Amino acid sequence: MTRNQEELEKLLRHIIEAITAIESYMSESDIDEFRRDVKTQDAVLYKIVVVGEAGGDIGRRYPDFVDAHPELQFIQAYRMRNRVAHGYATIDIGIVWHSAQVDLPKLTKQILRLYPHLSP
Repeated sequence: MTRNQEELEKLLRHIIEAITAIESYMSESDIDEFRRDVKTQDAVLYKIVVVGEAGGDIGRRYPDFVDAHPELQFIQAYRMRNRVAHGYATIDIGIVWHSAQVDLPKLTKQILRLYPHLSP
């Protein structure tokens, strides 16, 4: 395995680990509980930043990989990271909930289809 491949897989592993953490934080709550639980919101938002930052790194460092796999939506993950980091006062918790429940698990499945050995 080349150094570039190792670094790419390291970033993909960071994404999977962050999403796995989000899933564990939210595993026992519904949307109403999540809206009331600021600590869980903070933890989830931090991990969304991690996912987006790693996705942005992949986009900058491995553009051929991103072009070959547009379904992975790293650009959208980076945009959400920017929204969380810079627009924190206006974050829609409903959108965060949806992303955590639908979009992020989908991203994990897509990555694991390409790299099953990265399974948590």
